[in-house]
Parts: sequence; C-alpha cells; structure tokens
Amino acid sequence: MIPNLREKLKAISTNCHSKPKTENSDNKSDCSYNRGNLGGHIISSQWGHHVCKKSIYPIDDSYGIVTFKKIRDVNPSIVSQWARLDETLASFSIHDLIFLDTETTGLSLGVGTLAFLIGLGYFEENNFVVEQHVMRDFDEELSMLNEVAKAIGHRKALVSFNGKSYDYPLLENRMVFNRISSYISTAKNNNLHIDLLHPSRRIWSSMLDSCSLTSLEEKILQYYREDDIPGREIPNIYYQYLQDRDETLIGKVLDHNTKDILAMVALFIRLSQIYQSPDQVGLNCYEWLGLAKSWENQGDDERAIYCYSKCIEKGEDQNIILDAKNRLAILYKRSRKWKQAIEIWQSIIDREGNLRIFPLIEMAKYYEHHEKNYDKALMYTDRAIKLLKNIGMNREPGYGIYDIDAIYHRRNRLIRKKKG
Repeated sequence: MIPNLREKLKAISTNCHSKPKTENSDNKSDCSYNRGNLGGHIISSQWGHHVCKKSIYPIDDSYGIVTFKKIRDVNPSIVSQWARLDETLASFSIHDLIFLDTETTGLSLGVGTLAFLIGLGYFEENNFVVEQHVMRDFDEELSMLNEVAKAIGHRKALVSFNGKSYDYPLLENRMVFNRISSYISTAKNNNLHIDLLHPSRRIWSSMLDSCSLTSLEEKILQYYREDDIPGREIPNIYYQYLQDRDETLIGKVLDHNTKDILAMVALFIRLSQIYQSPDQVGLNCYEWLGLAKSWENQGDDERAIYCYSKCIEKGEDQNIILDAKNRLAILYKRSRKWKQAIEIWQSIIDREGNLRIFPLIEMAKYYEHHEKNYDKALMYTDRAIKLLKNIGMNREPGYGIYDIDAIYHRRNRLIRKKKG
C-alpha cells in the first residue's frame, strides 16, 4: 500500500501520461497500449483510450436463491410503486434497465474523488451483460466517461444501490468537470433512477442490523462471497496499481464490482417479487410488517391491512405482532371500522403482561366519544393510570409518550360527564 499523499503524488507523476510524445511516436507506441488490458479490450476514440471488459451471464443463471430469468415476470407498474417513481414516466421493459456501480479513489464525494472503475449491467437477448469501464491512469478518465455517458443515455431506467446519494452525483460532477454536459441533461430529463437501498430498508430494516448490500446478499439472497476484497481497501489498491502495474489485486476489484452488479439484479428481482406476489415467496413476519408499512406510507390502506393481517398470522415474534396489531387497528380506525379496531385493542389489553398504554387510551376515546358510555371510558382510563404508575414511567415503550396529568384530565372530564 502507498502510505501517504507524497508517495501517491510521486506515483502519479511518474506515470507515462505526464510524458510528452515525441514527433516520431505513433498510436501503437503510445504508452496507453502498454498498461495492460486487465482481461478486457482497449477502446480508442477521439477522447483517448481506456479498457472495457465484458462478462456474459445466461439468463438461466442464478445469484443465490434468485434466478435471473424471473426478470421476465416483473411488472413495471408495480416497480414504479415500490420504487416511488413518477407513474407518468414509469413505463419500461427489462431491456431499458441499466445497473450502475462504481469503484472510486476515495470513500467520499470530495473534489479529488474519481471513479476509476464504472460497472454497468444490462439484459441483452437471453443474457445479462456486465460491462466494466476502467481508467488505467488519470488521463483515461475522459474516454471512460464519454463511453459510460453514452451507455446510460441509451437506456431508460438506471438502477443502483445508494446511487442517488453517491454513484450518480459523483459521475455527474466528473462529467460536468470534463464538459460532458449533453448526456447528463439527457439522463436527468429522460432516465428513471431506481435506488434499491431505500425499498430494501423499508422491507428488511426490522430484521437486519445492517441493510448494506453485503448484508442483504448474505441474509436475503443467500449468496456468500469467497476471497472478496473489502470496499474500504479498494482506493489504496488502485493507487498501488498506479505505482507497480500489478494486475493481481485490481483483477479482484473487477470481480468485486461484478458481484455488486449481479447482487443488485438479484435484489431488484426479489423486491419485485415481494411487492408483486408476496404470498408466493414465503415471507416471514418481519417482511410482511415492512411490506405493510411501505404500502401504508403510500396511502394504499387495503394492501397494508392485508399485509398487517398476514404478519399477525405468522406469529413468529410477539413484539412484531403487537406492532402490527396496533398499526392495523389504526387503519381500521381511520376507515371507521370500529368493530375490527376494538377487537384488536381488546386482544392486546387482555394479553398477559400487557404494558401497552395505547390500546387503553384508544378504548377510552371510543367509549367516550362514540358510545357515550362514560363508565367504560372511565374504566379504561383508570387502567391506563394504574399501568403508568406500575411501570414507574410516564411513557409507553414504543408507542409515544403519555403524560399522566393529561390522562388525569381525561378522567376528571369523564367524571363530570357522568355526573351531568
């Protein structure tokens, strides 16, 4: 590894792109041809040279538990819902998708951070193609960016993992810096961007400690990488490659990038299956809860009610079930389906060891304002006060903060109404 900035700058300054060409030099003797092709082929254009490596995977291949051919079953209208796209623009086929992942010279979006490897993936006939563009030195950035910009501009829907926050802004900045503006404006106006990180968090955050791509790959896709390079080491590996031109480790970086793209394809298919046909993919209670919350946030109460009910049916985790019951009861209350809401609140209250204040307060509200049954409303209010005193705190874990003075105020109001 190169330990400090001084050595990095020295390594960069000694590379052949800084040396002027002699008058007798020709393209064949240009040092860009002597840097190695990293297992790919050299692209030459008016913008210069860089390496492009293509890997082809038959559509019958799998990544973990997901088979690529399932992409044919994906419904774009459902994708537009879970990806929260503008529905007026969300009409695409699988051949419109292009998957993006970058490997960079740093881990931030600072001015000095560049993408030295840009991986693209797309479906072509009965194959999935991974196309990796690599700059073997900094003078090849312009060539690489122009080729990537054209590839993105020719596809309608961009798919990434955390790409809205990192990969795409980084490429956009570099393209603007290199005056490749036409493709950027085209991408902004015409391309849909599906960032898989956010829907993944909505579905799996309650069951996973981390929703990183590696965690999802192992826990959800059931794919385990062997001899993989940690992402944090990749910038130093690239700087080392600039110094010694050893392709051994940079080859492993290419493999890491390929697996990231394949994982994104599998994750895209898995998310589509969950939203499109949840009953057919064997969801657990955590996934049903995440799916229900997602539909509820989008205002689809009918789907949310169904998913909360399925979560409760699974019965795998009591805390998750109680969460689902409370949320389901709120939806029933919102729809004025009081009978269903009351049944759920009462089932929570009757549960042995209940520490939930929320259903007691809701039952008190219902009997006070809808049934005008002040005796029952007072009974539930007293039970809420007693529970708050027993747990020694003016709050209910997980369901908001309750001020005991406000509940006493409710109690006094009910006593006055009862006397009146």
